[in-house]
Amino acid sequence: MASTTHVHLGALFKWWISRLPPQRSTPSLNKEKFAKLLQAPPPAVIKTIDNPKTPDYKDPKIAAVAGLSDATYCLLLLTIENCWKHSRKDDRRDEFVKSIFPIMTGSLKPLCEWLVTQPLGDGTFAGPGFNYFDYAEGDPLVEIQALADAVVAKFGSDVPKSISDAVTSLKSLKISLHPVKKAAP
Repeated sequence: MASTTHVHLGALFKWWISRLPPQRSTPSLNKEKFAKLLQAPPPAVIKTIDNPKTPDYKDPKIAAVAGLSDATYCLLLLTIENCWKHSRKDDRRDEFVKSIFPIMTGSLKPLCEWLVTQPLGDGTFAGPGFNYFDYAEGDPLVEIQALADAVVAKFGSDVPKSISDAVTSLKSLKISLHPVKKAAP
């Protein structure tokens, strides 16, 4: 009985395929799309340095923004970690989950976008390193907001809008992260 059903389904599939116009069959459509992609010019990319490390930046503004992007990235990781310290029924978990998107798009994204527009003089551009930021003991939100103020001070009255937006986003966060505690040596 199963083999008869299998034959009928196979025959139905062959009939359905035979009714499709040749230019609409999936394999030829995919082949055409890939052929067009191969013939197209390569997309424009920004040539950033490989494996950027914040301490390697010589320009104080770039170094400051790179440091803030590292701290923001680690704040994102701390926020995600705090999500898992609370059950789904806990309102605090919702607070952390709702903070993830603003950290990623409101803070981290504009910092990274600004970095990749900063020429380094050798034909490459700066980039976010997503390096580990070692928060001091205590509230990481207080520390990152102070770091954000220091970045703004580096620019004086000429703060780029993307940096200003990122700092505003960081300063508007209202989350209560678990305090950072250092492990005993």
